[in-house]
Amino acid sequence: MIVDVEVRREGDPRFGKLSSLNISHFDKNGDTKFLEIPLNNSTEGYIWEYANGRLDKPDEQYRSWDNKPVKKVKTSNINKYTIEEILYHRRDEILPALEYNEPKKFSIDIETEITDGFPDPEFALNKVTAIAIANCTDKKITVLGLRDMTEMDHDKIQNDINVHFKKYPNDKWAFRYIKFESEYDMLYTFFGKLMNKMPCITGWNVLRFDWMYL
Repeated sequence: MIVDVEVRREGDPRFGKLSSLNISHFDKNGDTKFLEIPLNNSTEGYIWEYANGRLDKPDEQYRSWDNKPVKKVKTSNINKYTIEEILYHRRDEILPALEYNEPKKFSIDIETEITDGFPDPEFALNKVTAIAIANCTDKKITVLGLRDMTEMDHDKIQNDINVHFKKYPNDKWAFRYIKFESEYDMLYTFFGKLMNKMPCITGWNVLRFDWMYL
């Protein structure tokens, strides 16, 4: 399943010669992958415009949605309609990106210090003390935190997770805890090393609190 398409250029990223389309998509494992196809400037660098009569050399095959004659105009600023047309005509080259695969789903939940009532996510004045990340696809839960955790506590949480989330006899959830010395190191790991591996993030009230706070 295609997620996004980026137009790449040679040299100047805005006005340079068209180079390729970089297509992001989900593979069979639910991970984000990238597929790049080169562009032909002479045949694929165009947009459609209305043609003013026969002297304007309208296209013989295509017409506009309101049945008016159109023509191809060469340009390096292709729009989303041209991109869709290119992908359609070159669909045999991008078959892996066209497969309908669901992304891996992750649920996050944060804990913060409580100093004076419930923390306001708009200002985020209190320190983030833990970030729980549940990989709902692979059944793995990782907690990034600032506190120490004993082996006994780890095993108890592991057991509680499996009791709570178990739906089928063969379900088995894995639990991992990673301790950090500072909030900065914890947030750096979350945003710098883990975020790019989480294509779909959800959670209870995640947009109005957790994500806004982070």
